Amino acid sequence: SGNVTTTVADELIFGVSYTPASGRTYTADTTYTLRVQQPTGAGLGKHATEDKVVTATGTFSAGPNPNVNTANWGAMIATFKAVAVVRSLVPQRLSRIRTLLRM
Repeated sequence: SGNVTTTVADELIFGVSYTPASGRTYTADTTYTLRVQQPTGAGLGKHATEDKVVTATGTFSAGPNPNVNTANWGAMIATFKAVAVVRSLVPQRLSRIRTLLRM
C-alpha cells in the first residue's frame, strides 16, 4: 500500500491485498495481525487482511505480503478513528423521553 499518516493515537489501521496468483501464502507486516487469508475461487487468486491499533501518531503502510515476485498484486490501506460521544446530550434526551412516556 501507500503510506497514511494518523492524526490521533489509538487509530485502527486496516490493510488488504490481493494477488491473481493462486496457491500463495500471505505473511502479515511486522506488528500487524493477519486476520483473513482467503482464496477467491479456483484459479482466481487470493486476498488477505491485516490490522493493528497504533498507540501514537505517525506514518504507516500496510498490506499483507503475498510472497510473490513475479505476479501482479495490489494493496490498500485505511484508518479508522473512534468517535467521541457527547455525554451532555444523553441526560437531556433521557429526560425528554421520560416526559413523552408520561403523556
